[in-house]
Amino acid sequence: MTDSKVGGERSPIYEPASRAAVPSDVGGKALGLLAIAEAGLDTPPWFAMLPGSVQADGSVSEAVRVQVAEACQRLGSGGAESFAIRSSAQDEDAPGQSFAGQYLSRLDVRGVDNVLEAIVSCAQWPTRGGVDAYRRAQGQGSTNLPLAVIVQLFVPPGSAGVAFSRAPLSGDDEVVIAATRRAGALTGGAVNGDEYRVAADDRVAVVRVDPEESPPMPGQGGTLGRVDGGPHNGRVLADEQARFVAQAARLLERRRGAPQDIEWAYSATGQLFVLQARPITALPPASSPRAQVRLWDNANIVESFPELTLPLTFSVAVGVYATVYRAACLALGVPRATVEREAPVFVQMLGLLQGRVYYNLTSWYRVLALLPGFRLTAGFLEAMMGTARPGAKPNERTVPVVARATRWWEIAGMTVRLSYRLLRFGSDAARFQASIAQLLEIHREAPAPGASPEALLADFDRFRASALRDWRAPIMNDLFLMLSHGALRRVADRWLGTDARSLVNALIVQGTVVSALPGKDLLRIAAAIRERSDWYDVIMSTPPETLRARLDAEPELAGLSALIEGYLETWGDRSPRELQLERPSYRDDPLPLLRAVRSLVSASSTGREGVAVQAALHVRRRLLTRQLGLLRVAVFSVLLRATRRHIGWREEMRLARGQVFGVGRRIFRRLGEALSDQGALERPEDVHYLSLDELRGMITGTAVVGDPRALVRLRRAQYDDYASRPRLPSRFETRGLVVDPLGLDPSIGTPAPNRGLRAWKGIGTSNGRARAPCLVVRDPTQVTLMPGHIIVARTTDPGWVPILVGAAGLLVEQGSLLSHSAIVARELGIPMVVGLDGLLDLVRTGDVLELDGSTGEVRMETALDGAA
Repeated sequence: MTDSKVGGERSPIYEPASRAAVPSDVGGKALGLLAIAEAGLDTPPWFAMLPGSVQADGSVSEAVRVQVAEACQRLGSGGAESFAIRSSAQDEDAPGQSFAGQYLSRLDVRGVDNVLEAIVSCAQWPTRGGVDAYRRAQGQGSTNLPLAVIVQLFVPPGSAGVAFSRAPLSGDDEVVIAATRRAGALTGGAVNGDEYRVAADDRVAVVRVDPEESPPMPGQGGTLGRVDGGPHNGRVLADEQARFVAQAARLLERRRGAPQDIEWAYSATGQLFVLQARPITALPPASSPRAQVRLWDNANIVESFPELTLPLTFSVAVGVYATVYRAACLALGVPRATVEREAPVFVQMLGLLQGRVYYNLTSWYRVLALLPGFRLTAGFLEAMMGTARPGAKPNERTVPVVARATRWWEIAGMTVRLSYRLLRFGSDAARFQASIAQLLEIHREAPAPGASPEALLADFDRFRASALRDWRAPIMNDLFLMLSHGALRRVADRWLGTDARSLVNALIVQGTVVSALPGKDLLRIAAAIRERSDWYDVIMSTPPETLRARLDAEPELAGLSALIEGYLETWGDRSPRELQLERPSYRDDPLPLLRAVRSLVSASSTGREGVAVQAALHVRRRLLTRQLGLLRVAVFSVLLRATRRHIGWREEMRLARGQVFGVGRRIFRRLGEALSDQGALERPEDVHYLSLDELRGMITGTAVVGDPRALVRLRRAQYDDYASRPRLPSRFETRGLVVDPLGLDPSIGTPAPNRGLRAWKGIGTSNGRARAPCLVVRDPTQVTLMPGHIIVARTTDPGWVPILVGAAGLLVEQGSLLSHSAIVARELGIPMVVGLDGLLDLVRTGDVLELDGSTGEVRMETALDGAA
């Protein structure tokens, strides 16, 4: 450190806003304030009167008086602001000694003369206070070190208090918070205040509610402001406010390398300020090791892996996620050393719990918190992933991860990189698509029968490496879509009123998204068949199980065969559960597709072509009548175009992902056949019960299991058991080990359905209303379609298109505004509502439902048993 100089002489005042060098004698409390600001936390503006500014007789020079007055004016607006005056000795707030309560503090000081009087009192306090006695008790001499004085803008608190980042008596990993509604009342000993404890997983326990802390009367301040709606049962803090205080304490502990004792205050408008921070002294060791808490959520990933997922698929998916997100972080400028340090987190972004794939949200937020500005975009991420859902239960919360401190140059650097990536993204997307198209053409046919296991595994390794080489583009597109769609929804909420969400849903429809094209092709095939009486008779008289054989056997049906085979050639890998390698695609087993074709042929035309585009044009006209102003219309239009563009690319890249997994499916089918032929597996499909590393170990001699057939039998039994159990909730948390049953409570599952419910509220994702009988679909490959019905499903994916094209509406338990099925529903003009947990067990096929895709409201009009 070097001393601050003004005009070659030492200035009596240090102002951090001036960015001058920090004086060496600014004191411990001032250093704590600097650390608070460097951590990205809010603290009221302040300056320090340096030692020597106050003379021994308590006088100050006129020059100092003028500088204090000017500095006070710079802290506020020159009005009737008040200030907090505190000491800042060199040995105060040090790791080994805090000097807590030994120096003088003055709060709510108004006027320059009173500020100067308080500064003099603080500067002279060690000569008449108990500082010498404190030093002697600490085994130190009685020499008083130079003392600076802090002058800080005083923020009248709605609530205030102290917090310890570790339990001060036990050392346990929990934040202990004391809170009151009166400034300085806790540290002065006037009240005990409320006490809260925030565990490592951010659960809040209320230890004590002080009866003297009655809720404030209207007009007296003390409201919970924008964080929460008001006092709760006489408590000073709501749970969310306590969590924010705990996050600040933990962040400062990480930044300063030691547990921290902080003083904090919420303003009357709900803004959290950290007023001081110092190390906790004499902290005992923790009584027990910390158990890692993980939050699991499958609201979005269930669309890709909807049912029980076997080990091979999961092991491939984990490797893909780790590779592409690591590459994306590097592309965005996260230092390579940081990415390498967080390497274990990248391979923990997915979990397999009782055979089902979940996002490990703890890891997701930790990875994304590496990026500058994460605090500003966390809400956008939650909307895109569907992790912020209505009716959340206490254990269904967003992961409260504090992002690493962000410096202005990091934000500037990321802004430059993002701008560069965005400007050239069109070419990046085109290169990605061309690369994948070339790769798919090379692997168009399945490997020839008879290839050795070694050759097949090497073929897969080469294919995966080539496919992932340019896979950064889909991740970057998801990031751009998250930002543009989040910003679009935010400005729509502010500018367009209560129906903003439905307006956005209609406006982002394009009519040309690739995920909707298979459905439109099926509608054209069905229309072509209805126009030919001979084709119509063949389709309606031939069971779907024998249809393909008949088409191959009768030359006069070559035209009809070409229609269906052309569809399979183009869209054969776009099938339900297309990312689950163990599931056959339409290319492998076209029977579900042929059933869908027959159902569509038997139904009249849906007449939906162009409906979504017409709705979007109607909304555009409404938008222009709202007179937003040219600037707002321009901003809205830019965000809308960006969102539509990135949605289009996202769907094209999702199709490419399904096709890439289709190549993997064909390679592993051949690998299963080869291992079965050699006796290493009992059946070819057993290959899916082994992980990729286990298969590699069988081939290279590094397997730790001597008989893979026994391992497969064990896993088959495990998965049969998983299939018989109630599903785990869509969101839950674990502590410590994640081993069934140690880390997973087998009693937590979907509660027994309550057939008495008649109305539900979800998230409207595709506008429009529908009233029709419902069709409950649990397995899209086994359903007998009923066009004109409202489909009710646990989750859907783009492979459901043959089922959706004839639907009157769609209700899905899990999903989000940007889920692929929501995008398809909007493009096809099908009203859709998601976020309806438990609905599948509350309705039965034939119940008459009414849904509103704009408001998310669903109502049962008539139950199957006739109840209204």
